[in-house]
Amino acid sequence: MAARMWRLTAVVMGLVAAVGFTPEQVAAAPITLWDLNSSVTIDPNGEDGMINWVVDETDHMVQQWFWYRIGSNGPETPINRLGDLSVKLSDADFDPNFETLSLRYAGTDVQLDVVFTLNGSNPGNHRSDIAESITITNLTGSEMDLHFFQYCNLDLDGTAEDANAEITGGNTAVQRDETVWASETVITPRPSHVQVAFYDAILQSLKDANATTLNDNAGPVGPGDLSWAFQWDFTIGAGESVLISKDKAIVPEPATLAVLGTGAVLLLRRRRSRG
Repeated sequence: MAARMWRLTAVVMGLVAAVGFTPEQVAAAPITLWDLNSSVTIDPNGEDGMINWVVDETDHMVQQWFWYRIGSNGPETPINRLGDLSVKLSDADFDPNFETLSLRYAGTDVQLDVVFTLNGSNPGNHRSDIAESITITNLTGSEMDLHFFQYCNLDLDGTAEDANAEITGGNTAVQRDETVWASETVITPRPSHVQVAFYDAILQSLKDANATTLNDNAGPVGPGDLSWAFQWDFTIGAGESVLISKDKAIVPEPATLAVLGTGAVLLLRRRRSRG
């Protein structure tokens, strides 16, 4: 199934580049962004959302996506059910690949604009970064009580069992494994609630019929199959918008990074000695 999905994505991206299909015409397919050593696959029509984050041939992502609720009563709804979808792909560095995906979900009451920008690094660095922004617009003529959620389940190093996860400072999620760490920092605004838990407690709370409020357990939790979430509670005026800005990164675990750095120094010394 995964192999078929990747082949389908490659075909779709080729059609966009070579034939000139508009993004809206390929919106039904998962979309892959590429940059240097990294790729990210996002299904804008499914509630799994971001389903791959491959860095130097290792896939660290199971699922990242967004849910929302208007008012105090449940359930929450994944944003892909909101309404009409428009898609835009863009390339900022003039290589053959797209690095930025912009999604617009337009419903009756709410419009959501979500932008993902992938920033890879040189092959072998085991580093990658995704900048994300979400603009939520109240399309109604009255004030809106809106609750917005981001859920994330990472399998660092491609395995479900990770060392631990926690949320520090109220706005930064950190997940660790033996050779790689992942983090996500909310730049603005600070989340109203957070939660770290073993899979799949948070996901089930977002999928049931009840209104969810994250329990503010910031961890650390682990080892095990880990997940975490942010929640924002907004009062949005008629016709007004709010912006969420955040950034997530994958880097080598510090001890591994030190080893990689030592190797680079030794290689540099060898090159100098040969010169």
